[in-house]
Amino acid sequence: AGAGSENWSGPGVIDPVNGIFDPGVAGIGSHTISYTYTEGNCTYNASQQIVINAQPSASFTASPLICLTQEATVTYTGGAGPGATFTWNFGGGSAIPGTGAGPHQVSWPSAGPKTIMLTVTENGCDSEPVSQPVQVDAPLEPFAISCETDNTSIVFSWPDVAGATGYQVDVLMGPAGIQNGNTYSVTGLNPGDEVTIQVTAQTDSPCGDIMVEQSCIALDCPDVVLSITPLGPLCEPDAPVALNATATGGAGDGVYTWSGTGVSGNTFDPGAVPQAGNYTINLNYTEGVCQWTASTMVTVNAVPTAGFMVESPVCEDSVSMIMYTGSATAGATFNWDFGGGIAVPGTGAGPHQVHWATAGSKTLSLTVIENGCQSAPVTQDVEVEAPLSPLVISCATTSTSIAFLWDEVAGATSYQVEVLNGGPTGILDGTSYTLTGLTPGQEVEIQVTALSGNSCSDVVATASCVAQDCPPLTATLSGPEAACEGSVVELTLNIQTASTGPFTVVYTVNGATQSEALPAGQSTIALALAESSDIALVSVTNNSLPDCVYNGSSSFTVQVDTPNDAGIAAQPASVCEGADSTLLLTAMLSGADAGGQWQESSATPSTGGAFNAAGATFQPVNQAPGTYMFTYTADNGGVCPVDEATVSVVVAAGPVADAGPAQELACNMGMVTLGSNNTTTGASYQWQAPDGVVLANPNGQFVEAGQPGIYTLTVTNEAGCVATDEVVVTANLEVPSFETQVSQISCFQADDGVISLSNFSGGQPPYQVSFNGGPFGAATQFFNLGANDYSIVVKNGNGCISELSINLEQPEEVIVTLATNIEGENVIQLGDSVRLTAVYNPNITLDTIIWQPDSISFGNSPSVWVSPQVTSSFRVTIVDENGCSDSDQTVVIVEKKHPVFIPNVFSPNGDGRNDVFYIQAGKDVREVRSFQVFNRWGESVFQAYGFQPNDPSKGWDGSFRGEQLNAAVFAYYAEVEFIDGAVVLFKGDVLLMR
Repeated sequence: AGAGSENWSGPGVIDPVNGIFDPGVAGIGSHTISYTYTEGNCTYNASQQIVINAQPSASFTASPLICLTQEATVTYTGGAGPGATFTWNFGGGSAIPGTGAGPHQVSWPSAGPKTIMLTVTENGCDSEPVSQPVQVDAPLEPFAISCETDNTSIVFSWPDVAGATGYQVDVLMGPAGIQNGNTYSVTGLNPGDEVTIQVTAQTDSPCGDIMVEQSCIALDCPDVVLSITPLGPLCEPDAPVALNATATGGAGDGVYTWSGTGVSGNTFDPGAVPQAGNYTINLNYTEGVCQWTASTMVTVNAVPTAGFMVESPVCEDSVSMIMYTGSATAGATFNWDFGGGIAVPGTGAGPHQVHWATAGSKTLSLTVIENGCQSAPVTQDVEVEAPLSPLVISCATTSTSIAFLWDEVAGATSYQVEVLNGGPTGILDGTSYTLTGLTPGQEVEIQVTALSGNSCSDVVATASCVAQDCPPLTATLSGPEAACEGSVVELTLNIQTASTGPFTVVYTVNGATQSEALPAGQSTIALALAESSDIALVSVTNNSLPDCVYNGSSSFTVQVDTPNDAGIAAQPASVCEGADSTLLLTAMLSGADAGGQWQESSATPSTGGAFNAAGATFQPVNQAPGTYMFTYTADNGGVCPVDEATVSVVVAAGPVADAGPAQELACNMGMVTLGSNNTTTGASYQWQAPDGVVLANPNGQFVEAGQPGIYTLTVTNEAGCVATDEVVVTANLEVPSFETQVSQISCFQADDGVISLSNFSGGQPPYQVSFNGGPFGAATQFFNLGANDYSIVVKNGNGCISELSINLEQPEEVIVTLATNIEGENVIQLGDSVRLTAVYNPNITLDTIIWQPDSISFGNSPSVWVSPQVTSSFRVTIVDENGCSDSDQTVVIVEKKHPVFIPNVFSPNGDGRNDVFYIQAGKDVREVRSFQVFNRWGESVFQAYGFQPNDPSKGWDGSFRGEQLNAAVFAYYAEVEFIDGAVVLFKGDVLLMR
């Protein structure tokens, strides 16, 4: 019926129901496997023999390192029998015999790492494949040694030799040098010395070292001619002059060394020679170890001196005598500057008499020139003194004194004063003379003499002045009837008089004398009065006329009142919202005057009659939280300002307890912060955690929770009010998953790779992506990507992350170079052709080759021929199968030399050489439009039109009208058109010889 049960048994049976046999469990040998089928009461049996053979080994040995010119020995060591099958892979090498167990001798056509692999099959069982590496080293390549030389050294150098581990230098001829990497320097040579070295490139390779020899010779000294730039003649104090010379015949980079008297470095200093005369300057020129010498002569002349003496000071009406005292002879040139004066005689060495029209300091100067040398300028000052200026006397008077005043007289040494009318003797003080003890109206006359300190005369002046009389004056003093104690009382003083003062005002306060210095007119006197006071004006004195004193007549009384005091307010009282109590406001003041008035001054007044002004009480029950302010006003009815004091009652609001919103623990949120800024600050806090959870700071406004459960916050403010709130903390830790789509970079450095993410799941949205270490954001597509390894991190709303790394590979670069078949610069002659070739990597699969200009395009041909008639630019662009492209361009310069050859002599004698006079040209000629030959009388003897050059049949054979002409000179004209459109007229003479 087919519905029975099956059972397998025997060695190696690992699943008796499904009949699964494992050879590894059974082991090598012959095994009997039994099968039992039971259906109802019927049982059926069968058996089968299974033979398990041993797996052969493919072990072998191989030479690990050989030279490219050597063979590797490969020997099988696995122990398989003769009947086994050996499958060898010699890594591209040639093996002898190459089949069977071997051993085999293997060689390879190229160097590099090689891998030999073997698989052995025996009794139907395949071995595990075994491989052995063989390193095949290439022999070192021969190399060339180059050298650079100068007069004293030779530097040998050679390129890096691939595979070399070092270099050994042996000197075969010459002195030893110093090796530095791939260079060997020999110094201390003489010009012409020869050095021979042998360089051995060393290697660890079995191929062995290689050796190269090289000889070089140090440079000889060249022939050098020295030319010194001439100097002088010079003057002794001249500035140092540069010494210049040129060296012809050498390298030009040598060192010039100068010597001789007055020479310092590369300059000659005329001031450094001991005396005037002729001096030799020597030059030593050195290039390396080579030296050459030369000399020249320079003349140094003495410099004259320009000293002179002057007579100073002098008056305006006299002259100053000028005497020359320098070293110059009479033949020298004297350049005088007499400072604006008139000199007699005024030229030559002098002496000179000089007069000036104005007073002051005059500067004279002299410069002397002799033998081309100019002295340093010498200057002398002459003081020309002017007569004293006139005296102008003024006076300042009081009722008892006169002060005579005058300005300082320039040049005066002192002053003398004489009283002319018998008045009292005064006091001379500089430019003033003061007389005192006068009576009002008394007149005094004086004479003042300014004494001159130079040759000019003294100056005398007289003046008369009268002492002042006392002018009339009235003065009144007034003030307020009452003032507040401690305030400043302002008194008004009014002085009426013609004098400007100032005035000394004397007054009394309760009999005590006080004084002020005040001007004429109305003034204010400020007093601080502590009590009621009697005030009286005593006197007024004119300070400009001290003898003028006026008695005062004003007096009055000022009443002083006591200030009001509303007391000092205590600190604000604080009560809780809803507190049922009565506050006495007067208890919140100290030191207040009795009898004042209360009023509420709150920004938001109390309600329901809570404030009782008459009883000075406040009941905070039923009042909204806030600050309530009450002002007490004290006023005793006097002139003093009222005084106010304000007390405050703070009704504190009940606290707010906000444990914050429900929160969820996630991968990025192992701890959450519970609490809220809505909770009352400045209060006391107590957090209650779920059973078994310990909080680090249960008394803070905020706490950190790391376990799910219910957390309760209790808040108590300063008023003792309490509020509670609770928050629930849950947990979610599922990681996100997503799909990626990658668009690789299209072209080399195109940076247009794209990575897209989609189908996000796992955890709670939103899903955010951090691309290549950047910040997390909502972007899921990333464009314009270059070749690189990019890291992607996806984070879900729970903060759980998944990471992925994606590699964008750089495509092979498409590069094209536009080459020509011209060596050197791209220059052709008009009419020539040039081949343009697009050179690119042949491994690139091209789609399109574009030539520009379009006129030269020939499908996708990588090479074209062009024949430009003008200098032109050509461009080629290649595009591969991916649309990647590159362009290159070149410019072909077309030279239009218009080469046309027309002989100037020919001999039509039939010898086959130069028998025809014809035009020869290159392929840039389109045609010869016309060709005409004329005799000396202007008669045309030959003409041809519209033909190609280089055709003797279009030339002149020396005949005219069928007859040969005699030897003579003929004129020709040829009009030639070139392929670029230019038409050129060629004309000249040709000699016909017989």
